[in-house]
Amino acid sequence: MRGSLRTSTILAAIFCLCTVLSLLLSPLAVAQVYKITDLGTLAGGSSEAYGLNALGQVVGTSCGDSDCHAFLWTKAGGMQDLGTLPGGGSYSIATGVNELTQVAGSSDFAQPFMGNTRAFLWTSTAGMLDLGTLGCPDITGANGINYFGQIVGTSTIPPCPGGGQYRAFLWSKNSGMQDLGTLPGGSLSVANGINMFGQVVGYSDCSICVDAHPFIWTTSGMLDLGTLPGGTFAAAIGVNNVGSVVGTSNSAISGADAFLWTAGEGMRDLGTLPGGIWSTAYAVNDRGYVVGSADSATSRNHGFVLRKNGGASSNSSHAFIWTERRGMRDLNDLIVRRHSGWVLQSAQGINLFGQIVGWGTYKGNTHAFLLTPAPFHR
Repeated sequence: MRGSLRTSTILAAIFCLCTVLSLLLSPLAVAQVYKITDLGTLAGGSSEAYGLNALGQVVGTSCGDSDCHAFLWTKAGGMQDLGTLPGGGSYSIATGVNELTQVAGSSDFAQPFMGNTRAFLWTSTAGMLDLGTLGCPDITGANGINYFGQIVGTSTIPPCPGGGQYRAFLWSKNSGMQDLGTLPGGSLSVANGINMFGQVVGYSDCSICVDAHPFIWTTSGMLDLGTLPGGTFAAAIGVNNVGSVVGTSNSAISGADAFLWTAGEGMRDLGTLPGGIWSTAYAVNDRGYVVGSADSATSRNHGFVLRKNGGASSNSSHAFIWTERRGMRDLNDLIVRRHSGWVLQSAQGINLFGQIVGWGTYKGNTHAFLLTPAPFHR
């Protein structure tokens, strides 16, 4: 066991060094165009991608007429059905994958599906492992995983059943599931993302909150990241390895705007696409490139709803990328030759090399996609 742990530590150190070298040696300019890969579906129906790793492996969920199953997509093998936890069968979703091809997500565990889910860790050798709960047999789900296999998500604590309070958790193989608590005076929290150094982000209510505030958690506890000026609700959704945090916040003048938070500058409003009135950011890579979804002047409906992770969502949204140099741009304008038939609706993840995953409509059907910067496309 100690030898295995030492090997993992060495591999992690090598990965960190390679990451730093890649950042130092690769070009600084963001790709002007992307080539799109349609990831398809498991058995017809629809698919959505939620995460990817530095190797370009993608995870998400694909839905048929009566079920939705988590998938792992690779360039060599295409889309693989990851199944469900034992006793399940109708529902699973994969939300994160690390460079060791360990996948985190949520699955039902008894049929019929009545809202009872468990967080899982999937590996090619062991399949799905049930991560347990914080004490209640209610909804438990995983939202992120880092290189070391640490997983974050949300579970429920007593009193239960049915009355448990949502709590952010951090799970590891050695320590199991840890309740991360709440901001001061709070009663609920949700964990959405984790980086290589174990920093966790999400949102929580608190004694001074009208609704909820985003947080970043370390072993020292939770730090309240506040809101945009005049805001009452905000949620942190993604974090990179240098501690930059993205998410969405309302403000005195907006119902939802994407934000980028750094320790040095605090929370920054990333605005919207031209003609739009809302946006939400889902991920940020180590270069500070941010992706998400937003409405635009071409949207037929400017309304939105809040998702469970705190982000905004709409059937008429457009996927975007934001950079310091160029601001927010519609990814539909950056696809090679515009790929007739595609409307990219949401960008959910971006890796070190600028590859982006999410979903959109292709000839009227919802499909997961992988965007690859054209110079690096093979």
